[in-house]
Amino acid sequence: MSNPIVSVIVPVHNAEKYLEQCLESILGQTLGDIEVICVNDRSTDGSAVILDSFAEKDPRLSILQSPGLGAGGARNIGLRAAKGKYLSFLDADDFFEPDMLEAAVEQAEKDGSDIVVYGSWVYDTVKQSNRQAKWRLQVDRLPPECPFKPLDISDRLFDVFGNDAWNKLFRASLLRENNLLFQEISRTNDLFFTCKALTRARLISVIDRCFAHYRVATKTSLQSTNDRDPLSFLKAYDALYSYLESSDLLSQYEETFVNHLVDGICTNVSSVHTMDSVSLIKEAVVASVEPKHQILGQRQELVHSEAQLTEYESLIKDDIPTFLFKQTVSLRAQLEDSYWYTDWCDWKRWTLENETNEHREQIEELRQDLAERERELDDLKATFAVRARNKVLAAKAHLSRQ
Repeated sequence: MSNPIVSVIVPVHNAEKYLEQCLESILGQTLGDIEVICVNDRSTDGSAVILDSFAEKDPRLSILQSPGLGAGGARNIGLRAAKGKYLSFLDADDFFEPDMLEAAVEQAEKDGSDIVVYGSWVYDTVKQSNRQAKWRLQVDRLPPECPFKPLDISDRLFDVFGNDAWNKLFRASLLRENNLLFQEISRTNDLFFTCKALTRARLISVIDRCFAHYRVATKTSLQSTNDRDPLSFLKAYDALYSYLESSDLLSQYEETFVNHLVDGICTNVSSVHTMDSVSLIKEAVVASVEPKHQILGQRQELVHSEAQLTEYESLIKDDIPTFLFKQTVSLRAQLEDSYWYTDWCDWKRWTLENETNEHREQIEELRQDLAERERELDDLKATFAVRARNKVLAAKAHLSRQ
C-alpha cells in the first residue's frame, strides 16, 4: 500500500494468546486507509502462523522479521519501513476501540498537531475488567486551550501523559526530522522516545476519551520481565537527561524531569518482586542517581509529590527491611483511606437514592394532583358546555314564541 494515512506498527513476541484480538481491533478500525506492520521478534509460539493467516486475508498487513532485538528494536524496524503520514505504535497483547485512529487523525488534521494523546483503560486479564488509567492522561493538569505547545506545560510535560507510545498518534515527519528511535533495552524502551518527541512537537492535542485497552496480568507483557533487568529503566532516564543537557533544554524541562525520575524510581521499586531487585535499585540510586541529580539537595523543592519524595529519601537512607516496613505502613494507610472513600461513595449513593426516591414520590404526587385538576377542568368544561347549550336552546325557544 502506498502512502496510507496511518502506519500501525506492532512488535510481536510470543503473543499468540492475544494476537488475534489485537489484530482484529486494528484491521477493524473505522479508518480504513492504514497499513499494519507487524514485526515478529523471534516468536517461538504460534504467533507467526496467526500473522500469516491475517496477512493472507488482508493486504494492508505486512510482516517483517526482527532478530530478537526486543520491543524497542522491533518498533524501529517497523518505523523505518512505515509510509504513513502518521504513526501509531501498538502492542500485540492489547486491543483498541474501533474509532481510535479515525478520531486521532481527525484531531491532528484539525489542529495541525504533531502528537495526539488519548485516554486508555487498564484491562486485567485475570479479572477480565477495565479501569481507567487516569495517570496516563491527567487532563486536570493540562491547559484549557487545545492544542498547546510543550513549553506551556514545561514543568509537568513528562508527567501528565505517561511514557507509553501506544496512547499517542505521532506525525511521521516529527520523528524523522528529529531522528527519533526507540532504545533497544529490555524495559522502558519508549520513555526516551516519547519524552523527546514531546519536547520536539510544535503542537500537542488531547482527546479526553479512552481508546486503548492496555492488558496487564499476562506473561507476554514487559511487566513480567521487571526482575530480569531491574535497572533497565535507569538507562532510559540517563538517555533523556543527556539529550536535555546536550540540546540546552535542561533549564526548561528540569522540573518535569526530576519529578519523572522520582516517580520512575518509586514505581519500579514497587513493581519488582524480589529483595535482590530492590537492593539493586537502592544501590544504583545511592551510587549514581542521587550524586548526579542531587534530588535530596538542591532539587528537593522541585518534587511535587511529598509522598514520593519521602519514599525516595527512605530508599536512600534506610536499610532494606526498614524501607519495606515503611512501604507496608504507607500501603496500609492508603488501603484504609480507600476503605473510607469506598464507604463515603456507598453513603453518597444511598443519599442520592433516597433523594431520588423522594423526588419520585413528589413527582407521583404532582402527577396525581395534575390528573385530578384535569378531571376537574373536564367537569367544568362539560358543565359550561351544558349551560351554554341550554342557554342557546332557551334563546331559540324565546325567539320562536315571538
